[in-house]
Amino acid sequence: MKKRLFSPLLAAALAAAVALTAAALPAFADGGEETPITIGQSQEQQAECTCTVLCTGDSVNADCPVCGAEGADLTACEGTTPAMLSIAAPQADGDTVYVGGEALTYSGTEVYATTDDSVNVITDGATADNYNIKWDGKTLTLRNATIKKELAYDQNTPAGSTIPGSAIGVLNQSGDAELTVQLEGSNTIDEVSTGIYVHSSGGGAALSITGNGTLVIDSTFCPIQ
Repeated sequence: MKKRLFSPLLAAALAAAVALTAAALPAFADGGEETPITIGQSQEQQAECTCTVLCTGDSVNADCPVCGAEGADLTACEGTTPAMLSIAAPQADGDTVYVGGEALTYSGTEVYATTDDSVNVITDGATADNYNIKWDGKTLTLRNATIKKELAYDQNTPAGSTIPGSAIGVLNQSGDAELTVQLEGSNTIDEVSTGIYVHSSGGGAALSITGNGTLVIDSTFCPIQ
């Protein structure tokens, strides 16, 4: 009778082979049902969109593993639409008239001012029943007004660098500059370089003077420009 001899090394190799084979086979739970096997990345491990701003056909986040991939479906982008900033439109130059060096700006309500003994133009305390100057955005009404101060030169402001020296001035940088002056009572402009200056940087300039009052202009350069 022949005896079969197994060396310890051979026995160890056989045991390893059996263990490897068992590991490669699907595991079965009690009752013989197969336990699910996941191959590759799980859903939680798959690439996720990292965009903070919504990608569009014209703007794609190349650093995003989802949207930056070749042939990416941008409908899967999780970014949001950028918020639109609401910016108030600047007030038109034509809404402001400069009288005695003071800016009177119409914003839907008539602006009233008086002239004191020092011929300063003052809006405080002026009302529809107490005024020498009224501005409604189109018509400047002078009622027994005395103006002896002019707009100072200021290179940092459009008006100060364009219509300085004017007792009454209107500037429009984007369209026609128009001013109507209505006279009530006796009015005087004195000790200034220019009496009335209407200027447009982007269109025409027009001045109309109406009313039953009078206006005397004594200027060192030009009464009306």
